Amino acid sequence: VPRTSLGDKTPADYGLPFENVEFAAADGVTLAGWYVPSENGAAVALLHGSGSTRSAVLDHAAVLAGGGYGVLLFDARGHGESGGRAMDLGWFGDADIIGALDYLAGRADLDGARLALVGMSMGGETAIGAAAVDTRIRGVVAEGTTGRTAADKAWLSEEYGFRGLIQEGVDHMTYWLADVMTSAGPPRSLSDAVSLMGDRPLLLITAGEVPDE
Repeated sequence: VPRTSLGDKTPADYGLPFENVEFAAADGVTLAGWYVPSENGAAVALLHGSGSTRSAVLDHAAVLAGGGYGVLLFDARGHGESGGRAMDLGWFGDADIIGALDYLAGRADLDGARLALVGMSMGGETAIGAAAVDTRIRGVVAEGTTGRTAADKAWLSEEYGFRGLIQEGVDHMTYWLADVMTSAGPPRSLSDAVSLMGDRPLLLITAGEVPDE
């Protein structure tokens, strides 16, 4: 997908001290971000949604920093100032997040046992996926998650009958083509990832049911 520009705002517009940082994803891709120092030894990595950048989660950063948390806001690969190729299904998310955790674990102001993730949309989905494989993630807040694989939408035929079955077929084709066209393989389903989180806390935020007009 086309690269998304970063925009003009920074944490300084919210009165927050910050550093411009770069770190490597698990597969070596260079990612760019901002880091707001911690006051309580804990930190949160903030993950934006598809088609946006770290500047889209500055409001969230201000709230977290106000609570004393260190905050790492970074551009997913292919977005903003990060390297690599964008993939808005978030299939490279595990590699990006593991790199972010490695960066946070190396900071002197942080306790490596007090790291969490907050993600929006695609960012929430990748946060859940990464938590399944990296136990350094002690908790996840995921807002507006939908699905990363065809398995995440296998309920549609039960809910909507023939229309849902057609949609499931379209989804299978979409994700199959995505697998063919990218070097990232399909991740595990979100439900499987949640199961692998064990007893670590997960908060899912959703708008609920939208009434028909």
